[in-house]
Amino acid sequence: MDEPTATSNTGLRIAGAVILGIFVGFFVFFGISLILGVFNDSMGTNLTLSMDIAENIFSAILLAVIILIFIVLFAWLAWRSHPGEWEEKE
Repeated sequence: MDEPTATSNTGLRIAGAVILGIFVGFFVFFGISLILGVFNDSMGTNLTLSMDIAENIFSAILLAVIILIFIVLFAWLAWRSHPGEWEEKE
């Protein structure tokens, strides 16, 4: 059986990093929206950030930027990190 090389699973690791970046980006955006919504209600300010991205272009842009940041971050980490070593069976 062929031994896997160090670069044989790079595409899979990058794909996993992209998926993880999308999920983490969504959760971070909703967390920021929730915190700013509570701050907006308690202080009476007029912040335009809401979780309804269909009605608010600022929220949609912020969501896209946060997701893109996390995709790039996780892809960079997956690209730069060393894949695990294979144990040899005796």
